[in-house]
Amino acid sequence: MNLSQDDASEEAQKENEDRPEQTNSQLIAQQHIVNVAPVEKNYRFYLVDKNPAFAVEDTAVLQEMKDDAAQAGTLSRNDVVYILGDLKNGWYYVESGTVRGFIRAEKLTDAAATQKLIEQYQNHAARVSRLTGTTVSAESYYRCAAATVPVRENAAAMYSLATVYDRVVAKNDAVTKDVTGGLRVHDAMRSDASEVGVLEAGDLAYILSECGDWAYIESGDVRGFVRERYLKTGAEAAAVIQEKGGEDSMSVAEETVSPEDNAAFYYMTSSIKEGTAENPVRKALLQTAESCVGNPYVWGGTSLTNGCDCSGFVQTLYGLYGISLPRVAEQQAGAGTQIPVSEAEPGDLIFFAKNGYVYHVAICSGDNTTIEAYNSQMGIINNTLDTAHAVWAVRVLDS
Repeated sequence: MNLSQDDASEEAQKENEDRPEQTNSQLIAQQHIVNVAPVEKNYRFYLVDKNPAFAVEDTAVLQEMKDDAAQAGTLSRNDVVYILGDLKNGWYYVESGTVRGFIRAEKLTDAAATQKLIEQYQNHAARVSRLTGTTVSAESYYRCAAATVPVRENAAAMYSLATVYDRVVAKNDAVTKDVTGGLRVHDAMRSDASEVGVLEAGDLAYILSECGDWAYIESGDVRGFVRERYLKTGAEAAAVIQEKGGEDSMSVAEETVSPEDNAAFYYMTSSIKEGTAENPVRKALLQTAESCVGNPYVWGGTSLTNGCDCSGFVQTLYGLYGISLPRVAEQQAGAGTQIPVSEAEPGDLIFFAKNGYVYHVAICSGDNTTIEAYNSQMGIINNTLDTAHAVWAVRVLDS
């Protein structure tokens, strides 16, 4: 039986008889609805500044932080690596050419030895430049690690998506032809390989590599293999894109497998766009916090909708993203890594004290602003940072 909601019980209808009549839109406007922002994961590499060091002896870059781990590549003495992460446990995560992985800090030059080697390379490059009348860079003489496994077989390759090498490539536009049932994107160059996405007629894709009859393509967050004969390319693709009003007006492939489960996603590490170093949880959390502005303050409350106090706001909001915090501000003030207020990033917590006691917490929203459950008169607000009473910040999210 399929009953309409209009068939509500008589009792419920009588209950509302004495209330003033209003529309559903008016009813919705009276609520304190919170928009919980999804976490948008980043799967593409992002560029970071080069932080070089050199091997002090012949050694290996490893796939795990274990001395007996499988090798990702080998280094000869004075080969260069770029440090992507200091893991604070005696290990670095590094990149050298196509090799990415872990190495003990003691296997690399310290700051003074690194600078000495760099100066030697710079002096050599300067001499060659004078002799040849061309500009030669010192880095052109750096030797990189030798890979012992392909990138796709290196368990450490995607430990971090930071890179010192530009992985953004020029766009090679393609448009899907009219294919009955849509064009399947596969995780290998076989028609019976697993499907990772579907392109409909007129969808936009970019060819990253041509592999005989197959093309490795990127369309939205779908990356994989399609038969190239089902794609319009070159001038034919350009005409369709122009007719449809440009790339931004076009649809892209529909995901049928998430990128982390797509065996073909890192067949190539290059992309037509760069990733971001920003923690996606920070972005989502701040968007959700912003949607709470205007909602009520209730002492002792923990509801983002019906009312919360300053620490209840923080505890509940962060809990939405799997981060467990104590209930009161004084306890929250020691729940993460304490940092100076001046170093707080959007999504960090800022604590306030009077007479030696923490009494309030707010969320840093950037540029000396905060989002906070302020008081019962003002509710949850955007505010300017109260520098007079801010004592420290706490970082509970990775940068």
